[in-house]
Amino acid sequence: MSPTTARPTGRRHRVLATAVALTLGLGTTLASTLSHAPAAQAAAHTPSVLPAADQPTQWWYSAMGYDELHKYGTGKGITVAMIDVPIDPNVPELKGKVASVKTLCSDQSVATARDASADHATNVASLIVGTGRGNGGPGVRGIAPDATLRYYAIGKGANDICNNSVDQTMGQTVDQAVKDGAKIISISLSGQFNQPFFIEALARAERAGVIVVAGADDEGGVYYPALANGVVSVNFVDRHGKLDPDAAHGTQSAGEVDIAAPGTNMLMGAHQGARWVSGACTCSGSSLATPLVAGGLAAVWSHFPQATGNQILQMMVNTPGMKQGTTSHGTRGWVYDFRRVGSGFPAVKQSGGGFGWGIFDPADMMYRQYQQFPDVNPVLEVSNADTVLPTWSQVTGKPLPGQGATATATATGTASATSSGAAKAPSATAGGGSSLPWLLGGVVILLVVAGGVAMVVVRGRSRQVPAEEKTLEGSSHGSGI
Repeated sequence: MSPTTARPTGRRHRVLATAVALTLGLGTTLASTLSHAPAAQAAAHTPSVLPAADQPTQWWYSAMGYDELHKYGTGKGITVAMIDVPIDPNVPELKGKVASVKTLCSDQSVATARDASADHATNVASLIVGTGRGNGGPGVRGIAPDATLRYYAIGKGANDICNNSVDQTMGQTVDQAVKDGAKIISISLSGQFNQPFFIEALARAERAGVIVVAGADDEGGVYYPALANGVVSVNFVDRHGKLDPDAAHGTQSAGEVDIAAPGTNMLMGAHQGARWVSGACTCSGSSLATPLVAGGLAAVWSHFPQATGNQILQMMVNTPGMKQGTTSHGTRGWVYDFRRVGSGFPAVKQSGGGFGWGIFDPADMMYRQYQQFPDVNPVLEVSNADTVLPTWSQVTGKPLPGQGATATATATGTASATSSGAAKAPSATAGGGSSLPWLLGGVVILLVVAGGVAMVVVRGRSRQVPAEEKTLEGSSHGSGI
């Protein structure tokens, strides 16, 4: 089988590998030059074109309510698997925080690196379990600092990853992650991942109750694995709750995006030569939003250990951040925000656009009761069409109910939540006891070479938007306030 393509999801990325089958990227807000040097320098200064209020910071901590979230859940007892390219587990942000580093490649050296080829994975992992300690700048705090992070590298810059197809390597890696106890799998890569080995492994993982999270494309579309059935597809927004210009938008993402999270102008780290410098990268992309969702779900799940993965996802889609405000049409209504502010929230419906159900709000998920939600995956489409991969029957192991069923298996669930300002602290009994844009676009073949890009796009399945799904009444979807 010919190798599949994996590619970065960054808007402006530096090519760090010569192979066409796998390219390593570092997204910054500055235009980057193409380079084959594995120790290529990362941009270390902020662009002057940004207004002072938008200069890169670690703004997502307060936006997502880290301190409040961590009062109730830090991910302890939840294993998160991350699949990416080489990582540097010895940077201050990750020292002692990565439970294991594995690769199925015979060449074990592909798992780690101490140069720019490791920037992507290192930053993504920091967003999940980061210590907050840095070197030469502010370190990154993880959204689930006590989660067990198991890291899996699929190789680096080889035409045939692990002397195999990327499809087979990814499939085997997903299986290994499940075997190692992963409850959540985070993938910030992009490539042609609508291939048999990976799809079958994905179905097995979902059937086992594992939550799989992947990023939407940073060039306006949504590809595999984010497009895969049952996978949480993540888009990215800026500190104002607006979709990034390079995020998936409008009709191109209708029914394909599930949730949005911070991912624009994030102050992260980068290798400068062999030296790691915290705060050296102005980073943007869905690769950053993806681990915030994966880690945030881990933090929530650690507070509700008796909940199923499906119930955790039901809580997610029924608890988006919202507030009363002025829409882009000048009328008062509910608009997306990072937290739930107010009361009497309207019923939550998928937008059909780049926000999906809204902006990820793990802190306010802590105030819900998981028992009120059904054990049904809200992002799993009930369809066995050959454009829906994996099919509903592959995931569930059951025949398709009814005839011509293509509606999304989304339970209605109530959307009301206690105001974040007046909420009672969650009790233990209530639950049983947040530069490196990458993605896996299973429908995209992208060959990156020094000086040119050759691309062939073959669209796979598109998540179908059920008839009852519509834009939130009065919502500007982040464009109004």
